[in-house]
Amino acid sequence: SPGSPAAAHPTASAGARQALLASVQKSAGSSFLADMTVAESFTSTGDGRSKGIKSLAGRSLAFSVHMSAENSNRIRLTVQAGSALPQLDAVAVTYDGTLYVSSDGGTTFKVVPAAGAAPDQYAADNALAYLQAVGSVTDEGPGTADGVAVERYSAQLDGTKLLALVRSALSSVHTPIVQELLNSITFRSGTLAVTLDHQGRIVSESGPLDVTADLSAFGAALAGTTLHIHEVIDAHFHDYGSAVTVTKPAVIASS
Repeated sequence: SPGSPAAAHPTASAGARQALLASVQKSAGSSFLADMTVAESFTSTGDGRSKGIKSLAGRSLAFSVHMSAENSNRIRLTVQAGSALPQLDAVAVTYDGTLYVSSDGGTTFKVVPAAGAAPDQYAADNALAYLQAVGSVTDEGPGTADGVAVERYSAQLDGTKLLALVRSALSSVHTPIVQELLNSITFRSGTLAVTLDHQGRIVSESGPLDVTADLSAFGAALAGTTLHIHEVIDAHFHDYGSAVTVTKPAVIASS
């Protein structure tokens, strides 16, 4: 009954989890636009003597991301940093299986070799892949988000699944420092508030994520040092099925 404790305090269910998992394919199977902000802050503990880590601790970074998806094979992703990193103005375009990357806001592009980065990393479903790392999910009932009638969900992220996704996404980066970093990361906590429209497509996602990295493997100066990373994501997906056109970059520099 509406007045029962169960109704007042929804519990996690397999049905709610399946709704979120299904939303990844439903959302990525259409053209759409997305806007996201990512804020990160860093602290460190331990006896590390690295000036680089000491300068990073206490800093905050903010990124804005815009994605235009014509279909699963044609995606344009623009990433800009806030005041902490004003030089970052990157664009990545996947076009029929080829990945083009620009570091000057889209003026010039380079083709990234297949061994350097897999185009699938920039696919629409990959942008939503972290939802596949949900553990327990609770249906919080109907509501409104971005002016759309939605069903609201809260999800706890599964650290084992999330780190597996991160490692898979970066598996093509064959540099020792990246591999050491991936091996040193520990998931601490993560939650998402997610809304789906009445067609089961994602409207919004937001929530915090906390991980730590043991930096001892990076040299004696970092022995006993742990880097703590706190990240907050706020993403909004819209204009499903609209006329989105992603063009192949015309200005290509030597790779």
